[in-house]
Amino acid sequence: MNIDFQNKLEELQKSNRTYLTKQYSNFIEMVKSKIVKDIDLSKESKIQIEKAKEAFIKVNKNLIDSGKFNSEDMEKFFDKQIWSLNIFEKEEFLQVICVLFHEQEQPQNLKK
Repeated sequence: MNIDFQNKLEELQKSNRTYLTKQYSNFIEMVKSKIVKDIDLSKESKIQIEKAKEAFIKVNKNLIDSGKFNSEDMEKFFDKQIWSLNIFEKEEFLQVICVLFHEQEQPQNLKK
């Protein structure tokens, strides 16, 4: 991972200024806790991961807009983390990601 990007991530994790930042930190910790070796994913799981990646970028849009990150950095970070996982129960892991994204979007939906 690019050192500058990693420093930005650490700075973000330390600040915990917003609900989104806290959830982002939780996501990073969740991913780190499951990192092991390469896996072979089914086509369906790959499609779900692509959807999760789109959601990941969408819910972190304010971080991109703030100039701290660009969408390419977000994509690289997501790819590096997700493809380094060994998922024993793939569907369960993908559901955890979906729940996390849903929780992040909830406060925005309530403001409408």
